[in-house]
Amino acid sequence: MMLADGDEAIADLAVLRDQGEVFGPVAFTPTARRLLAAVDETVLDRLRPARASARETARLQAAEYGGGIPAVRAGGRELPGLVPLLCFLANTAEALTGQLRPGNA
Repeated sequence: MMLADGDEAIADLAVLRDQGEVFGPVAFTPTARRLLAAVDETVLDRLRPARASARETARLQAAEYGGGIPAVRAGGRELPGLVPLLCFLANTAEALTGQLRPGNA
């Protein structure tokens, strides 16, 4: 989520951590550093098709609903339209990537 939000430094995780009611638990900085250190081209090659698939699914759903996706609830609020585009690994529920629309930080 941090990268999708346009953040550029690991310290920017604090912004997400301060919004726990929306994002849930957020990794601490040392944990995020270890994760990023382990990412190599092989990992990225495996993530790209999952991200492309999630984006295509969201586009198809938007077309099916006449240009919009029904609102979802997060943190006790209704969020209209497609706010976060998230990709999870189905068999482990592990978050793979996320992207926000421009202007929805």
